[in-house]
This record gives sequence, structure tokens and C-alpha cells, in this order.
Amino acid sequence: MLGRAIRGLAVAACALALAACGGDDTPGSRVIATPTPTPTPTTSVIDFDLRAGFEAESENTAISVSNFRPAADGIRRFDTATRVDGVTAVSLRYSPARLTLAFPDLSSPVQFASTAFGTTSDTRLVVGRTDFGAVLDIPFDHVLRASYTSEENASRNGAAGIVETRRTAFFFNPVTTQSDLAETITYAGDTSVSGGVPGDTRLSTQRLSARTVNLQLRPGGRPSDDDRIAATISISESQGITTPRSVSIPFDTAISANGSFAQEIDHRGYTGTVYGSVAGPDRQEVLILFAVSGEDLGQTVIYVGNFIGSR
Repeated sequence: MLGRAIRGLAVAACALALAACGGDDTPGSRVIATPTPTPTPTTSVIDFDLRAGFEAESENTAISVSNFRPAADGIRRFDTATRVDGVTAVSLRYSPARLTLAFPDLSSPVQFASTAFGTTSDTRLVVGRTDFGAVLDIPFDHVLRASYTSEENASRNGAAGIVETRRTAFFFNPVTTQSDLAETITYAGDTSVSGGVPGDTRLSTQRLSARTVNLQLRPGGRPSDDDRIAATISISESQGITTPRSVSIPFDTAISANGSFAQEIDHRGYTGTVYGSVAGPDRQEVLILFAVSGEDLGQTVIYVGNFIGSR
């Protein structure tokens, strides 16, 4: 499975996925990709066992966040954040230990050998260093989050420096139950968000938070109607800016036959997408991703993030 994904990804170029790559670019010029392909889960239920190993693929479930550090002053600046569509893959093996990650905007997979393995628990695996490493974590049971951090030489507006990029992919088990949704399900979990104004140097003091409220998966009104998922994602940014920024992203959209969903967002000056999937054989969990951008006081603002919840 992973070999097929790696072969397909090996021909991808950085520019095709709007991720943060080397070269000269203006911060924030890469925003949100549309239209919205829906996420695709693994083809079978996988035990995401960080101590025993596994392989998994997913599609259209990756996001990327980059910061730029100029050589002249060394001060980190927010660069850009975006969704990255295409196939991602993960392989965790032991005897010997090896972690392989493949992202659609990388020309080849990234591998970590046993000497890079750090702390391991039932829910979290850390490998590598802060400037070149990966973290796998499992908030509940059926959604795996895999983050890969790297650095590369680049320039912005003619200034040489380093781009720090964190790519995050999500892998999740499909819904396999044949039973209709009989009643409304609510999910609880944490919302993660990154972003802000490209070029902003407030990364060390930035106070950026998000929460997902009124999240409900509800059955269709009639047997022929699609089930629906609805919630509001609230983003707050307060530290270091004259006027605190508050962004609300409401959505209410149908669930497809495989459990995935997607909705284009155009709300109070912010546009982008909310997309994700119900996860687990009996709808035990949900994965929500979002990527939006807008204008605030004449500045471009970009946010990407995720919510992983369990019933």
C-alpha cells in the first residue's frame, strides 16, 4: 500500500500543492486551494498501534504551516498556511525501527531510522529533532495525526533565510456500520489552529486559540435525506494586536456515503473550506479540517486547523 503511494508521490513537485517551498516568494501569496476534494479514509480498519507498527494511506487530509527566519536578523515570521491535497502515507515498522512519511508536495518520502526514535507511548511517538523530525499522536482510537517538521534555505522579497515548515497529515478509519443514524451524535475534543498575518513577528507572544461549538451529527429528516454535520469554529487572536481578532466559521453540510463532507466557506469576509469525515466503524469519532483566509484592517489573514472529537 505504502509503495504505491510513494511511487505516485515521487513525481510531485512543490509548486503543485501550494506548500511552503524554497525560492523567492511573497509571504501570504499562497492561500487556499479550491475546489474542495473530500477526504478519503484508509480502505480497512487499522489498529494505529505505535508500539507494534502499521501502514496507512489517506487522501486530501494534509495541511502545511510555514515560518520564515531571515539570515539578517534571525527573527521568525509567519510565512503561510494552506491545505495540501493528494495522497499521504505513513509506515511504522520495527525490527529494525523505521518511520516513513510521504506527502503529496514532497518529491520523495521522508525516512527516520531507529537511531532517531525518541519517546514512545501508547498515544504518542516522537522521532528526530525539532528542526527535522516527526510526531505521531492518537487522541482517541480511530484518527492518527502525523506531523513532520523540516527546514530549507529560501528567500522572501530578496532576503535570504530559512523556511521552517510543519506538514501534518491525518489518517482515519472508515465507517463500516450499515445501520442508519438513528439519533443525533455530539462529539467532544480539542481544536488546533495556526496562522495569522504573513510577515508577523509575534510568533513567540501570539495568543491564538480556537474551539468548535455546537457540533452535531444528525440524521436526515426523511429516510431518503442525507445525514448532516454542523458546528461553528471560533478563532480568537488577541496578544500583540491593537484590536483583538475574532473569526467565526459556521458550517452545516451533508455527509456522503463514505462519511466524508466538505463545504465552501464565505462568511463575514473570510473564505475557504471546512472538510473532514466521520471516523471509526460505528461513527465513534470525527475529523474536521479547515482552511480560511480574509482581510482585516487591510492585512491578509490566513488560518488552518483541525478538530478531532470522540462521542
